[in-house]
Amino acid sequence: MTSSSLALTLALLSQLNLVVCTPAAGTCSKAHASPCSATGTSATYSETIAGDVRKISAGGCPNNNPHTPCIGMNPSTSGVQDWKFDIPATPKLAAADYATSLTTALPLKELGGFIGITLNGVEIRSCYGGTQYGICADYATSATAVEGDTFDYCGGHGNPYHYHQVPTCLVKQIGDRADGSSPHIGWAADGFPIYGNKGPGGVLIKACGAAGADAKWCADKCAGYFGSDYNDDFSYRYFMMGPDSDLDSNPTSPAPGAEYFPFNTYCLLGCGAVTATGTDKTPTIGSKVQACTASASAGTAAGYTAAATPGVTAAYTVATEAPTEAPTEAPAEAPTEAATEAPTEAPTGASGTASTVGTNTASATGTSTTTSSAGALTTGATAFCIPTLAILMCSAITC
Repeated sequence: MTSSSLALTLALLSQLNLVVCTPAAGTCSKAHASPCSATGTSATYSETIAGDVRKISAGGCPNNNPHTPCIGMNPSTSGVQDWKFDIPATPKLAAADYATSLTTALPLKELGGFIGITLNGVEIRSCYGGTQYGICADYATSATAVEGDTFDYCGGHGNPYHYHQVPTCLVKQIGDRADGSSPHIGWAADGFPIYGNKGPGGVLIKACGAAGADAKWCADKCAGYFGSDYNDDFSYRYFMMGPDSDLDSNPTSPAPGAEYFPFNTYCLLGCGAVTATGTDKTPTIGSKVQACTASASAGTAAGYTAAATPGVTAAYTVATEAPTEAPTEAPAEAPTEAATEAPTEAPTGASGTASTVGTNTASATGTSTTTSSAGALTTGATAFCIPTLAILMCSAITC
């Protein structure tokens, strides 16, 4: 980049008052023949409907820019996958009613690997972290507790790259629904939809009965909610839970607590034929989901017709709004008489202007951008952090 173009860029940034912050990757000791792009451009996802089958193809790479693998003790470079996932397009509950379906649901507390997929093409796994940790029975034995220090700022990790809890970047990229609830972000293996971490009114979804859980908008033991009052065409849906990430910390911060356990799908209430294949891993979920019997009940509203859901694969960059410089107040004029002068109002200071969280705009390159608060910034900070250009110019800021 020439000095003139750099000067122009900095001038534009000063007008926009934006900072593009760059969480750092770790040190990878395990390479991959086809690594995921560091700038989020490897993500792929597509769907078709064939009869009663939702046929999904995905590349397994995240679309966050930057993609920062190998956080903490995780040594693996995330690699491009070739996921093929066929699930019911019109899901059904495995039993005649919700209560029975919940009782007979397929447990995932010791089932590793693929249990669902997000709309950016990333694998979803349950809270089970693997044989080295044993059954995921509670918060202390969950992947979030034992591996959370390897989750990146968007909530994922590993190879194949996958999520165990809310993928904040994807949730922010799509944006909340009109009622304040998180968007539809993926599909579970039984064909039911998966939503983000908030219910109607913006309520953070927590386990029913947990500290701070809403009495109505909370997750059952399978991390889902049954009812026809959720403003969708399904009788059941799952959630990926946890607080929103600050979008700038590796490992992700803040970390979810026990009130969000099991963090995402913990058992599958649905039934039907499922197949799943991949590049680096061979998922076993296809042989685990219950087959539908005559007692299976409808999982969709009357008149529901399945339609393909578009993928969300445009590279997603987080931009942080920098606070404006504190105004310089003119000194008060000396009084001419002995009268007591009224004190002047304190200046706003360096707390900055209010920022908007989750407002998405598309750039000319197809990159989606959102803004978040910038508590770490100091007055008058100017920063421009873009890994692909290897440029870092900061004043009074750590990017």
